[in-house]
Amino acid sequence: MKFHGICLVTEDVIALTSFYEKVLKTTSEGDDIHAVINTEGALLSIYSREAAKRDMSMYYGLSSGSFALQIGVDDVDLEYERLKKLGVEIIKEPTDYSWGNRSMQFKDPDGNIISFACRRS
Repeated sequence: MKFHGICLVTEDVIALTSFYEKVLKTTSEGDDIHAVINTEGALLSIYSREAAKRDMSMYYGLSSGSFALQIGVDDVDLEYERLKKLGVEIIKEPTDYSWGNRSMQFKDPDGNIISFACRRS
């Protein structure tokens, strides 16, 4: 079995898709109902709340800001400076952890927490 990806459910597919395109420095495919963010590895899709209620009853009742994502990057500090310039809401500045990671956390427009992390050199 292999993990395939994650789907974020939102009220505003266009806004959330635009945010992830900027933050992940990539493109997307889709529309105002469903979008797929082009990433290396796992699939990141964004789905409208109304369509999710209709098509996937398991999502009914979930609120925005219900997920935390961790994304590997080469340089946490460089990404931190880039995200600050984009006006992204930072919730934790780059920090070293005892298990060997350096990471920072920020929020997407729906309040989901994203962590950019790398191994300390």
